[in-house]
Amino acid sequence: MGEGGLDRRLWDQTNSQRTRLAPVLYRECRTPHFLRNKKPFDLTTNQPEGIRQIRTWLLGLRPAPPPVIKAVQNDLEERNRNSPRA
Repeated sequence: MGEGGLDRRLWDQTNSQRTRLAPVLYRECRTPHFLRNKKPFDLTTNQPEGIRQIRTWLLGLRPAPPPVIKAVQNDLEERNRNSPRA
């Protein structure tokens, strides 16, 4: 398969809902076709700010922790109320 086929497969994968892609620009270069619709994190002008933006983006991808089951939460609160204070 030629380069065009590879570009097409990469384009399809990077534009799917399942794939999260974060291009990082650390020096000026030619942007590959399949990344042209993605806004890169730009580290060329302010590297510390770019890294902060990447970190914020990555932390936003984490799934939320599961909610505490109400019965378990009530049980823990009850135990805390009934435990002797030191």
